[in-house]
Amino acid sequence: MDFDKDKFKNVLHFIIYKCGFRNTVGRTVLHKLLYYSDFNYYKEFNQSITNESYIKKERGPVPIHFEMAIEELVEENKISLGKRRLPCGKIMNRYFSLKGPEMNFKKEELIVINKVIKKTFYNFSSKFCFRRRKIETAFFKS
Repeated sequence: MDFDKDKFKNVLHFIIYKCGFRNTVGRTVLHKLLYYSDFNYYKEFNQSITNESYIKKERGPVPIHFEMAIEELVEENKISLGKRRLPCGKIMNRYFSLKGPEMNFKKEELIVINKVIKKTFYNFSSKFCFRRRKIETAFFKS
């Protein structure tokens, strides 16, 4: 199947809408939330939500269309970008929803995405996500 750009942007916007206001949610956590949404949906229904491809990076899987989707969402005035200085001195990229996302999801897709947000990363930082990758096998053994 081909990459579904609109679906990817909608999933990304939905995730930002649901948890972008949290201080612990930056680019790395968004990458993980997107990956786990696609992966968990695939595990359960034998297909991906977005058909996105992910690149193996040190901090975990990175969706290849992430920056393009962010740029388009900003141009469409659906999200805004911000920065936050962390105690360690690094700068965290922040993402804020300016309006509600398009809700053109299948019921099952929405259930999986919400489970990923609620049960996996809602209150965690990218540091936690990075540590967690050591116990992940689905992506990192490939």
